[in-house]
Amino acid sequence: MENSSNQEKSSEKEKFVIDATKEAEYVVDSYTKGIYAIKAAEIVKENTNNEEIREVANRIVKTHQKIVDELDAIASAKKISLPSNLNQRQRSNLNKLIDNKAITLDKIFLNQMENEHKEDIVLFEKISKESEDNEISTLAITSLSSLKTEYDELKAIQERLEL
Repeated sequence: MENSSNQEKSSEKEKFVIDATKEAEYVVDSYTKGIYAIKAAEIVKENTNNEEIREVANRIVKTHQKIVDELDAIASAKKISLPSNLNQRQRSNLNKLIDNKAITLDKIFLNQMENEHKEDIVLFEKISKESEDNEISTLAITSLSSLKTEYDELKAIQERLEL
């Protein structure tokens, strides 16, 4: 009987470790995607000739900086290590922005941000439904509206500019 009790306690500990790992992955993935969006928007703000794209880049920086700051605070409180580097795909996408000018830059940026926002929305919807951590799920829920608005805005600009 005592062995059964020990197994239950062990199983509960394992569940906690697995859940904590999943929550940490949500924080790390969201944080990295936010940093990427900020860096991409900063590059475009400095290099675009289109004021509408500059304005949306400013909003992306503002929205994603708020999310990143909140994720940083959550990570600090929960002792989650955040990466100091972007992943290979994100670095490659930033290089594409750096290497292009004006209209090509605008088109690449809008395509990248549309795809990133689509992925962000899917990720944050998943987090809002699956996260067992109240702070993390609340951040996902409150951020979804801004991400969806930016996604719609990015698509509308692409259509208007026929990029």
